[in-house]
Amino acid sequence: MKPRFVALVAQREYLENVRTKGFWIGAVSVPFLLLAFATVPALIASSSNGSTFAVVDQSGWVHDAATREIVSRDVVLIVDTIIEESLGEISDSPAETQRRPIVSMFGEIRTLAEDPSEIDRFKTNASALVASLEMELTRVRQPVLLVERFADWFTQDRNGVIEVNSDVSFARFTEIDAFGQTFESLQSAVNAETLGGFFVIPSDPVAAGTGARYVTTNLTSMEVQQWFGGIVSDVVQRQRLKERNIDPETADWLSERVVFEPQLVRDGEAASAEVDDMFEQWAPVGFVYLLWISIFSVAQMLLTNTVEEKANKLVEVILSAVEPIDLMAGKIIGIAATGTTMMLVWVTTFALIIVAIPLIVGASPQVDLTILISNPLYLGSFLVYFVLGYFFYAAFLAGIGSLCNTTKEAQAIATPINVLLLVPLAIMIPIGRDPTGLLAQVMTWLPPFTPFVMMNRAANPPDWWIYVGTTLLMVASIGIGLRFAARLFRNGILMTGKPPRIRDVVDLLRANH
Repeated sequence: MKPRFVALVAQREYLENVRTKGFWIGAVSVPFLLLAFATVPALIASSSNGSTFAVVDQSGWVHDAATREIVSRDVVLIVDTIIEESLGEISDSPAETQRRPIVSMFGEIRTLAEDPSEIDRFKTNASALVASLEMELTRVRQPVLLVERFADWFTQDRNGVIEVNSDVSFARFTEIDAFGQTFESLQSAVNAETLGGFFVIPSDPVAAGTGARYVTTNLTSMEVQQWFGGIVSDVVQRQRLKERNIDPETADWLSERVVFEPQLVRDGEAASAEVDDMFEQWAPVGFVYLLWISIFSVAQMLLTNTVEEKANKLVEVILSAVEPIDLMAGKIIGIAATGTTMMLVWVTTFALIIVAIPLIVGASPQVDLTILISNPLYLGSFLVYFVLGYFFYAAFLAGIGSLCNTTKEAQAIATPINVLLLVPLAIMIPIGRDPTGLLAQVMTWLPPFTPFVMMNRAANPPDWWIYVGTTLLMVASIGIGLRFAARLFRNGILMTGKPPRIRDVVDLLRANH
């Protein structure tokens, strides 16, 4: 092998790819496409008519009680949000005495809102409390913007309420008035997809819960059924307690469940698990998917280039100046450099998107997305395992490409390798759930899957000797693969006619020249 010729071939392969507009358009667009695939379905689902519903109340009272319950929960949600934000804004007050009246006023508002039966009285009294609260905040020279947003409840400005907290009920669900409509008309609306579904509340749900129905055409989207059904259940249970003269506090105590707080052990210390911790545990699964796309697309690029150059006889011209082994090595290295450039563009684009999201939406996301770019184990593992995985599969695909005259022939022969590449996608969720389990430990030491499995285990990294051992295993496997690929390439690059059979491939691998 002549390094100078290998370098020339690699340079040619690299420049031939990165000089095209298609390469840069594809490299920059992939992160945005993946982001769209992750977010657009959720946005479409949230805007679908599955969130619209109607209620047929045969009891005469449950629907009204449920409506008061919904308003109460929304108000409490808004009050809690504003309390949290306001206390953050007044945290720098010089004296605790300035802070105490404000906390007390918010507490009074929340206490009123917690009682669904007093929701009308809440609106009247809370208006006066809001006015007093504004005066108190002005006295201590604190912003009153949050209080003004709270007053949106009394001006019916729903957009202002959603701005405070988008989890309020009317931001997710829309009730259609069913007054004067028959079952047949409601069923027709559901069938025409102008209504997601409708509830039927039986005449006496307190005596027995049978007879309650939710009529829909889509059983895969049951969020509204679970939400409104849960509220009706709470209303009915409260009425049952009242009729049996059971104290609600006693009932809550009897039904209270034992909840185990999740904690995460790090550096020998256990601490409460936050949302960011959960996100960080599952982040490697996203990297595995991206790694799979990278290796698959770049390896297929090598296969396609090899076949095309052989088909248009360009390879014969190149082989007049360099040896077949130099050509193969140069092509593999050149495409590897192309893939690495594409990876760097992807990482840079993802980083810019992550930084720009808070600036665009005007608020911080619920999870710290900078975990993806700030954890060196994630990016480092991604780049290292991309190189190792690419060279492993490139060795086989370069040899296969040298035997075929058309892309169709190459894809047919490469089918077993493509099937192997599907396995990491099938096991990435099970391994993500149990990164130290038997499946992860076994698949770690199988070279076709090692890069993907080790990337998948990054959230709970194994011992250092496993990293060393798997790296040595991959290097050895790549060396063996390149040796066999060189034999195929040397003997098959100038072959014409029908693609060789399996027996012919075995004979080529046994050949000494």
